[in-house]
Formats: sequence, C-alpha cells, structure tokens
Amino acid sequence: MTRFVDLLVRRVETNPRSNRWLNVDDFSYANAKEKSSTLDRLTDLCALGGLQAKYGTNGLQRTIKEVRPLDLDSLYAALGRRPHAEAAREATSSLRQGAEDWETAVIDHIEGLWSRHAKWCGISLAEADRLQPLQRVSRAIRNGLHAGRDMRTFSTREGGDSKFVEKNDAAILSYVYHREQRPDGTLREILARSGSIKITSPVLVSGAFSIGDLALGQELSYCGLPIHRLDDFSLDRRPDYVLTVENLVSFHRHAVEINDDQSGLVLFTSGQASIAFKEFYAMLVTQLADVPFFHWSDIDEGGLEITKTIMGVNPAVRPHLMSLDLVMEHGARATAPVADDGRFMGTWMAEIAAYLAIPGNRSLEQEMIEPTLPEIGR
Repeated sequence: MTRFVDLLVRRVETNPRSNRWLNVDDFSYANAKEKSSTLDRLTDLCALGGLQAKYGTNGLQRTIKEVRPLDLDSLYAALGRRPHAEAAREATSSLRQGAEDWETAVIDHIEGLWSRHAKWCGISLAEADRLQPLQRVSRAIRNGLHAGRDMRTFSTREGGDSKFVEKNDAAILSYVYHREQRPDGTLREILARSGSIKITSPVLVSGAFSIGDLALGQELSYCGLPIHRLDDFSLDRRPDYVLTVENLVSFHRHAVEINDDQSGLVLFTSGQASIAFKEFYAMLVTQLADVPFFHWSDIDEGGLEITKTIMGVNPAVRPHLMSLDLVMEHGARATAPVADDGRFMGTWMAEIAAYLAIPGNRSLEQEMIEPTLPEIGR
C-alpha cells in the first residue's frame, strides 16, 4: 500500500494542478499479497475521505479500479510523512538566514523545485547541505571578495575546498546570476576578468627578451615566467618567428638545439593553453603582426584540440612538423580514432583529422621528430 499511495501523493506534489486517476492494475506490485493488501488499505482510505475511487467488478466481486487523492493530509498520515513542500521549506530556511535581498528569488526558485521533487542544478532536496558552501561562494563573488585573489585560495576560504569553484561552476553561475544578465564566458573567465585567476604553470619562453630591466633571454636558453610578471615582458629585438610547442621535451630540445642564437621566440603551452597563456600569446600576435607564427603539437586528437585553441587566438598560425607525411613515416598505431564531427573543418587540420578518424590509422608524438627551424620563407 505504501508504495502505491506514495506514488499518488508524489504525482500531486510534482504537479499540484494535476489530480489524475491512477489505475490500480497498472501499478507494479511485488506479489499478489501486496496487491491484495493495497486494495484493502485503499478501501479504508476511501472510507476516510482521503481517496476517491472508481469501481468495477472482478467476477461477482465489486473492486476498486481507479483512485485519485481527495485529502492529502489523510494520505500523509497514512504514509507517516510530512508534505514535501514542508521539507523543502525547512531545508531552505537555513539559506534564508542572513540572506541578502538579491538571494530571495533564487532561494524561492530552489524551494519550488524541491517541493515538486525536482532538482536544482543537479542538486536534490536530499543533498540540501551542498548549498551552504555554494551560497557562501556565490555571495562572496556577488560582493566582489574574489577580486585580486587566486581562485584556489578563494575557493578554499569560501567553499572549504580548493577545487570547489571548479566543481560547482554551473551551479554558482545559476545562483549568482539567477534571472539576471549573465556575463559572457565561463565562471573561471568571469572571475579572471576581476583579477581572480587559477594559478597556472609559469610560461616557459626561449628568445631575446627581458623582464623589466633583466635581460633573461640573453643569459638562459629558456626560463619560466610567473604569470603575474608577464606584463613586464618585453622583446630585446624582433624575432624571426614565433613557435608554440605542446610537449616539454620538444620545447626543451628546440630551445637548446635550434634557438641557441635566440633568433626565434619559442613558447611552451604546457599542454592545453591556459587563459593567462592565451592572453600573453594574443599580445604577441598583435605586437608582432609581421612575424610568422608556427605551432607544433602531437598529431592526435589532443594535439589537434590544443592547436585549435591556439588557432582560436591566431587563425593565421602555421603548422610546424605537423603533416601526414611525417605521420606515415614516424607514427604509431593510434589507440582510438578521432571523432569525425567537423570540429576542424575549414582549417589546415581538416585533412589530418579525417585521416585520424579512420580506425587503425597512425598518430604521432612530437618526441619522435627531430626539432628543426620552421620554414620561415614559405
């Protein structure tokens, strides 16, 4: 009986305007005994006024065929539980304590969803405790407390976990900007515009450059520049080319073996380029408009995605040591084909992507290729 009546009540709670009839024969009973006891209990609830019934005959016996709720309080008493809306109201009461005016609308929205057995941003009523740190982080963002602080420290202090903001970015955005115009970009990008950034690896650079008054490029084959010092970067002379490199070993070899004369400006992307790297790279693209730019990645799905990111900043970037001829000569069997979904259409990567999409074809890691000077005059 409990399962059947709970379904009746849940239907009404989910859609208060709906009070549909439920056919008792359509319900999945565990066994004949459960069905018999359910029908007996439904008869009692009808007599008490909690349910309205439609009857039929089973042989010579008159029996209940359909029911619908009439008095929810009677049904709650029969189930031994309280209304879901009451539980939702209690769960959100802690959020309302000390809530700022702008939070009222989003808390009302969450309570309404929970009252109808729905989730808010994937969070159910049973997980209501997840909203306390989320509220703290959202309120801190709304009040600008993230400005000038690195994202991991901000996330730890406000959310209790260094990765809390990253793990809950969609829900935080929904809370902060409920019914309001949301800024463009991901939460990380929005925070970065206010000076809150995820601490990323230093940008490794090889070439003739200085940081402030320090001509580091003249002293070292390459060095790592902390992202907060990139604004102090300056070129000592115009480079013959700019080359971004995905792989650390390949970057190291090119910097030491090929760029020992500092004729080029060579940058290590640290795999997929960070926001800070892309901003630094965009500055170079603008500053060195007459210099050829190249990129060198693995020839596999990850390498193409990294290249696509670089091309998103600089559509004119050319491939370096990235050709099907090199794959055929030096490549190894790929572990999985690239999804042929059109991501690279309209770029010089399209032909490579089409080849990689064929099961059994080869891919190529950068380490298999000896570093060379880019074909600057091409």
